[in-house]
Amino acid sequence: MERFLFLKLKNTSYYVLVLNIYVELGSRGYVQRVMILIKDRGMKKTLGYSWIEVDKRLHNFLIGY
Repeated sequence: MERFLFLKLKNTSYYVLVLNIYVELGSRGYVQRVMILIKDRGMKKTLGYSWIEVDKRLHNFLIGY
């Protein structure tokens, strides 16, 4: 993972993937390091957006880091 992160890739998807792996492993220190890398490299994660219809009403959800 360390080598992967230091490739300085431009696509935030790779960083988010690594971030999620560290979250699942419970590695808070590494999660913080990845978040700092994303910020230091001036990258922004695209916000996630979804919706669901319940009883003919549309409910929207938006998430981001």
